[in-house]
Amino acid sequence: MKKYALYILVAVAYTLRFLTGNLYGVVILLAGSYFLLEPMFGITPLTPLELLAIIDFFDMDQKALLLSSSLTVLGFLVAFSVATKTWKEQTQASLRLQAAKDVHDTYSPVAAVIVDIRIFAESLIKIAKKIEADERITDFDLEYALSQYERCRNDQRLFTTALRESYSLQAIYCHQLFAAGDTWDRIQEIGDELSSLSESLSFSLPFIYPDQRDREQIYISSLQREKIEKFIEDSDLVYDKVNALSGLVRGKLTAPLVEHNFSMFKNFMKHGLMLFSLTDQVLTKKRNTEQDDAHNGDKPRVRP
Repeated sequence: MKKYALYILVAVAYTLRFLTGNLYGVVILLAGSYFLLEPMFGITPLTPLELLAIIDFFDMDQKALLLSSSLTVLGFLVAFSVATKTWKEQTQASLRLQAAKDVHDTYSPVAAVIVDIRIFAESLIKIAKKIEADERITDFDLEYALSQYERCRNDQRLFTTALRESYSLQAIYCHQLFAAGDTWDRIQEIGDELSSLSESLSFSLPFIYPDQRDREQIYISSLQREKIEKFIEDSDLVYDKVNALSGLVRGKLTAPLVEHNFSMFKNFMKHGLMLFSLTDQVLTKKRNTEQDDAHNGDKPRVRP
């Protein structure tokens, strides 16, 4: 019931906004009021011919004064309308550009952080496999991996900050996102993907003293291998989706500001198939991941 009440309230609010805040809406409102005066209030308005007949009784000075006053008022209304529309378009363009910039500034570092953590996670797994295969591990390999502990922690903190900012974008640029197609849903989808990745991203790192004995065995026993391998597996899809969806959002925000000319048409025909192919690859990875999660009984990666 509350859902339908909200829909009705929004519909009524937008109708009133159109009728009172738009030139075409004001014309429709005045025309509707003119035709509804008699049936609703019993007042018979003057017809255009009757109004002209009244004006015809005026002398020439009164007619000239009425005409000049009407032209002055009409000129002011036209100038005010044009200036207001231009200001709104400039402000809207500025907000769209700022929103696109913030989307880029939020998600580009996230993609870089995902790559850095993945490279580090793969090095941890590589060392573990060497130890299990009784291959020779130098002290340098082990100490270098453990020395990256602080860097990995900083990357994890950056990832958490970016996750918060991802949802903040929806609050800051709510109107711009609502007015640009499905960009709100795409930002929500990016946030859900980052949130799902954060579960496997929070793996702890082995801590070994430099002079400690059986360092390799302690490394294997303290390594959260399943969590790290899951992060490596999930990060590939999340990285692709963050880049693809954030680029989609930026494109939809800035598309109305770009001139559509022959050069754009030519380049779209030239590179359009490549863009569709990349999008299809991301969607295929997503479907395969969701099928694997359903087969394994895992919860969905993205909220419906």
